[in-house]
Amino acid sequence: MKRLLLASLISLLFINHSLIAQEEVEYDWAAFYQLIPLEAGNYTNFKLTGAVRANGDQPDANDAAALWARVEKADGSPAFFDNMGDRLITSNEWSNYIIEGDITSDDVTMYFGGLVVGSGTFFFDALKLQFKKTDGTWTTFEFKGGGFEASIEGNKMTHWLEGIHISMDIRAVKYSISSSNDAFEGEKSLMIKRRKNF
Repeated sequence: MKRLLLASLISLLFINHSLIAQEEVEYDWAAFYQLIPLEAGNYTNFKLTGAVRANGDQPDANDAAALWARVEKADGSPAFFDNMGDRLITSNEWSNYIIEGDITSDDVTMYFGGLVVGSGTFFFDALKLQFKKTDGTWTTFEFKGGGFEASIEGNKMTHWLEGIHISMDIRAVKYSISSSNDAFEGEKSLMIKRRKNF
């Protein structure tokens, strides 16, 4: 019953994003995510992959991009977290990146997405999520928006939320979010750009 309620809430949030109070913040980073309920006991591992390109104003660890993933237990405590803090993306060339992690039978929710820090223009495309089942086989989890083919207007992404957690919905006002024709695959990618007046 609890899992069904969580799944219903997640669906409702993405149908009507205005249900969450959005706070405008002046952070020097921006992030986006989706969240999904996990089928307890069905999976043992996951892989999050995505293509990223980082055109930082100063191409070092202060201007960078990353994928990120967080797995939570029923009480909200983290079971897994990786934001690529030890291997931030600074390359201006499109490349595929991966986050891998374990899943236990106590894990109930997964957050995943991308983030940027510092100044510059950053691109994301072709995000994919796979799970390893208890029988050892891998399956691709079908979620919407991983190719970012839907046009973005007014900083509002289709199928994605801005921020890092359902209880922390933010609009990072130092950054603009839009579509780009510079794509790794398909016709469009997600572009996050630091505004010049900040």
